[in-house]
Amino acid sequence: MKLVISRYFLYSFMALEVLLLPKVFSPELYSEIEYQKFILYFVTFFLFGANSGYVYCKYNDNKDYFYSLLTIGSIVGAGVSIVLFLYYQNIYFSLSSFLMFTFLIVEQKIKVENEFFLALAIKPLISMTLSVYAILYYKGKIENYGINFLYISIVVSFFIWITLVMFRLRTNFSFKFKVCFTEYGTLISKGFFVNIATLLFMGFFFSDRYITKEYYPEYLASYSFSYNLIQFVVLALTTIGYVNVVKMGENIKEMRYSVVLQTIKYSYKLFLSCYILFGIFLFVISPFFDFQGFVLISLLMAAFVGHFHVINSVSSLAQYLDFQRDVVFMMFILVVLNLISSYILIYFKLSYFLIIIKSGLLLNLYIWHVLYKIRSKLL
Repeated sequence: MKLVISRYFLYSFMALEVLLLPKVFSPELYSEIEYQKFILYFVTFFLFGANSGYVYCKYNDNKDYFYSLLTIGSIVGAGVSIVLFLYYQNIYFSLSSFLMFTFLIVEQKIKVENEFFLALAIKPLISMTLSVYAILYYKGKIENYGINFLYISIVVSFFIWITLVMFRLRTNFSFKFKVCFTEYGTLISKGFFVNIATLLFMGFFFSDRYITKEYYPEYLASYSFSYNLIQFVVLALTTIGYVNVVKMGENIKEMRYSVVLQTIKYSYKLFLSCYILFGIFLFVISPFFDFQGFVLISLLMAAFVGHFHVINSVSSLAQYLDFQRDVVFMMFILVVLNLISSYILIYFKLSYFLIIIKSGLLLNLYIWHVLYKIRSKLL
């Protein structure tokens, strides 16, 4: 609970960004910032799961391949960033993408050192810096840098964060270089399907965003705004899941299904409390934002996505219990079904809110199946 409260403190800066940016920037720039964020978080998938494989090897095999991950992963990140620079001709965007690679790699080391607060701090730092730029722009202190507002925020935030990391872990962390392709190959083999599952999960929401943009454009800003708002409901739940990646790895040899149920029960209580507070929060802010239907969209998404994350808080067991391939297959079927059902609803010109409900039901059908697989493995 202490970490949950600490994370809400950190993410209060993200709340400032979520509420401030739509009021300061034009809808076009706000949508572009959100879209570019998605791309920057997406590019790190070119590690092909080596980052997830590091945690698996650390706990299942008692092998620490961090310096191979750091060296070869940084080389991969540099290569991807150069390609992005040649395509976009924007040095800030290229540098930001490389720093996102570095962040994700270093984060793994911080997690296994149980420094969760520090590991979770980078995104709030980006939000804080971006909000400062937005305020300065609103007051006329700086010019409109357009999308470069985002890139500059990432660069500044990363160097603040890595300074804190070096100070906090000065005895357990250093930038050593080691090129061992055998170790890196092992990391990819152990984490590849985790990477694919996460990619498909992001693709699930990206497809909903695409459907909204193409067929319900009047709801696009509302969807983006609501998607950001509901993060404050699922934040506590994703914190539990984040910590469980390490804690369940540490105790995987003695893991019992009763422990899984206990974790889910605790997550349910937390979710219900957050959802009630979220409803009150929406009531307070609704007069200040005129996004079409955003209150109902937010409540629906928070209910379905929140319930998904309640059970997803124990989904890291899929990797430790070696059924991650099954999870990838299930997620692939989910994405296909989501797209097909969306186009059916579009064909019959049904309400946009049915798109939200349909996606939420599919998400929860998937995660219940994951829980069934966990139960089968442990019992």
